[in-house]
Amino acid sequence: MYTNPNSSLAAVSCSGGSNGLLTKGYTTFGSIPSFPNIGASNTPASYGVQTTIFITAVDAAYTFNVSPQAFNELNNGTGFESGKIAAEAIQVAASNCGM
Repeated sequence: MYTNPNSSLAAVSCSGGSNGLLTKGYTTFGSIPSFPNIGASNTPASYGVQTTIFITAVDAAYTFNVSPQAFNELNNGTGFESGKIAAEAIQVAASNCGM
């Protein structure tokens, strides 16, 4: 879902409202500085495991749902077979994601 840089941010839940991504001038997934490291979260947070990466939450989800590129970076390129990894999330400054 989060692989197409031309996908509109108007279609995801973290775009509207006074703190929405659209109000900050971002209109597509690709316009977000941290693309392709974007995904969905139950809280807007960045995400790390043994390898730390920063994820820009553009949508809401029960758990984390990230682009295949971000998942591959998180699991050190070991593949997608498991479809899940253990991770710890903490919210950080937006500047960590190039914003």
